[in-house]
Amino acid sequence: MTARSQAGTGRATAPRSLGPTPRLDGLRGLAILAVLGTHVVFLDSGSATWSLRGGFLGVDVFLGLSAFLISAVLLREIDQRRARTGGGAFDGAHFARRRFRRLYPAMSVLILVAGVVAIGVLHRDAAERIRSSIPALAFLANWQRTWGDPLPFELVHLWSLSLEAQFYALMALTFFLARRHLDHTRAIVALLLGAAVVVAAWRWHLFDSGVAMAELYERTDTRADSMFLGMAAALAWRGRLLGHRSTAVLGTVAAAGLLVAFALVEVSSEWLYRGGFTVISVAAALVVMAVATGAGTIARGCEWTPLRMVGEISYSLYLWHLPVFVWTVMLLGDGRPLALKAVVAVPASVAIAWISYVLFERSALAPWRRSAAGAAAPHHQRSPGSPLSGTGRGPRRARR
Repeated sequence: MTARSQAGTGRATAPRSLGPTPRLDGLRGLAILAVLGTHVVFLDSGSATWSLRGGFLGVDVFLGLSAFLISAVLLREIDQRRARTGGGAFDGAHFARRRFRRLYPAMSVLILVAGVVAIGVLHRDAAERIRSSIPALAFLANWQRTWGDPLPFELVHLWSLSLEAQFYALMALTFFLARRHLDHTRAIVALLLGAAVVVAAWRWHLFDSGVAMAELYERTDTRADSMFLGMAAALAWRGRLLGHRSTAVLGTVAAAGLLVAFALVEVSSEWLYRGGFTVISVAAALVVMAVATGAGTIARGCEWTPLRMVGEISYSLYLWHLPVFVWTVMLLGDGRPLALKAVVAVPASVAIAWISYVLFERSALAPWRRSAAGAAAPHHQRSPGSPLSGTGRGPRRARR
């Protein structure tokens, strides 16, 4: 019996469909706090001895979560169209517009403001600044190190947004090609896991061949395992391949492993490039599945309101915290106590992130949330939630 026919019988094995899941905001909150814990070194280089060394792995959690959520959204749309028309396509143009509005407005404002500060206040060369910022605007920043033309210092973190945008395109293409075979959940999951292993082997080969760690850390071909594993997790979650108890146990163990990695792992650790990033991505995928299911300790922890509030603005906070940290050091001086710089930089980052979220994220996505909410519900029963929702407070997004 296929997943489609099972859905029609109303059995417990019917495919899951992602709805309002506020816990995922809590997971975003954990991930961005881990990143900030590492980036404290931008406020004070001396803090490298005690900062959260492995907090950069919060980006891996973001990448896995994003792949899971986007896959879940695409799968839900395919299932809905299949139920209505018998076909399994999805609106690619609508998907692209929605993703563009999700990432581009807030990011482009950051790049513009950073450019004005660099040229108008710090008197940097205008032509050089514009040239070095164009790849970020074209979602190609993760290749700039490979090209020998790195991003401006305060924008180095934008590589992950370019990688994410490229993942969106690859995921949409993959699900379009596989749309008629999605009932074969185990086979597709196996193929995706195999693809992740191939990426891991490729990264290992390049590392042993002398390719720089910084390039391997950012390139699409060497980080795509996080995408494949996030997609596999979404399909496994949709197809209920893991029971609730198994998901809870695996998610709890994976979360514990990630917390240890956050505390101890360094970006220069060679084992990361010899399979370690894939292990981290597997752990991230298991945690995302547990949180989406509501299974285990990690899921309950992600329901904590302060974490969800931080997760709500996590994208804008990720965008703005690093430039604010850099500008704070320039303003106050590198010799000032870290506590003083943190008291200035952290609240400023949060305040600017909230403004960015309200002005450029929430308002830009409003038309698509309404559209998604309308499309997700039957004509006789409009639901306030949608596959793009984060909570039950109304139509929201499946973010990062």
